[in-house]
Amino acid sequence: MNITISSMRKSDVLDYIKEHNISVELVDSKERDGETLELWGFQGNTGFSTFEVPMTKEKAQYASALFYRLHNEYGMDFGSAEKLAQGFVHTYVVMNS
Repeated sequence: MNITISSMRKSDVLDYIKEHNISVELVDSKERDGETLELWGFQGNTGFSTFEVPMTKEKAQYASALFYRLHNEYGMDFGSAEKLAQGFVHTYVVMNS
């Protein structure tokens, strides 16, 4: 996959998740002030981890693919890759077509 990690389209993310056997799963869902907050986790060759902030399924998919690319392709440590991935999806519009 020769795609810039910061500009993956939805199809790039879904292809990457499938190709690398990454599962993205809803871990918890809570209601707060009439809004549903969903916590997502992901599992692959690095084990299972849960993102610390609520996000949508699409953002969790993007963050999971971004995490794996940062950790596996760029050698970033697990914690830093996870924090950067979840921060990125809250800062930028992700999962464009």
